[in-house]
Amino acid sequence: PLPSVSDIAGNKVVAQTWHLSTFQLMVAASEAGLSNVKIYPNPYRPNSVSDVMHFTSMTSFAKVRIYTFLGELVRELKADVNGMASWDGLNKAGEKAASSVYIAFIQSSDKRKNKSYKIALER
Repeated sequence: PLPSVSDIAGNKVVAQTWHLSTFQLMVAASEAGLSNVKIYPNPYRPNSVSDVMHFTSMTSFAKVRIYTFLGELVRELKADVNGMASWDGLNKAGEKAASSVYIAFIQSSDKRKNKSYKIALER
């Protein structure tokens, strides 16, 4: 799946890809919980083919907070209606995050469910 933006009023979908290919428009149903979350590529190497780390199979509009092991907030992301989000390797100041192992704390939009994952960034 490509991160995309749906413009229902304009009857179009906008997405960016790194190569020319054929794509199919599909609707991804968001998950009811956080037990099937997929995070890839992990470890994430910026400037690789995909250029982002994907978080999928989350609940709609879930929050993803990325922390250092010391508990410092690196970045906060919000999933779309399909339960998908992506991280470009930048911190909340827009600067490159350092190579490290981080904790991704994912919280459902109703704040009832949460789960933590270990993720790695290699520069």
